[in-house]
Amino acid sequence: MNTNKRYLLYGSERYALAILRPLQTAIRARGCEVAWFFDGPGAEDLRPDESLLRTTAALVRGSDRNTGEPLYGVGPVNLGLEALYDFSDFTAGAHYTHRWPMTRPGYEELRRPSVDLLDLDLRYRATEQLELQLYMRNALDQLYFATADELSAYAQGRSFGFNVVWRAR
Repeated sequence: MNTNKRYLLYGSERYALAILRPLQTAIRARGCEVAWFFDGPGAEDLRPDESLLRTTAALVRGSDRNTGEPLYGVGPVNLGLEALYDFSDFTAGAHYTHRWPMTRPGYEELRRPSVDLLDLDLRYRATEQLELQLYMRNALDQLYFATADELSAYAQGRSFGFNVVWRAR
């Protein structure tokens, strides 16, 4: 048995779960790890013992048709990657975001440098209805502006929090 191999199962529709879950079972039986990646519906149907790899990206460009100047409020490109790992009654998570520099500021906006952000999260499922969460936002304690607006304040530095979630059944 090779326990150091990891596999990524890709789905773009819900029916991928029915097709790939037997493969996941066989992979796990060999002692290997499996994670899922969806670019369509299906991720919301994963079971608590299944790991999801998430990524997001957004590119929006906008220019005034008359002047060709960049539109106000169109932010820089962002790329996010999220990894969740379930073990026992716990889920550990990390969300990484890279925000490219603001190089095309619009009206009343300023150029802003790029920034790398990391958020961490640990959840404990105490019961089917009760979940406890400990989290850290901006774990790298980056100093950056929340927006490109010239009046923007710095975004929040490293912060910690605790949530209690109760789900009525």
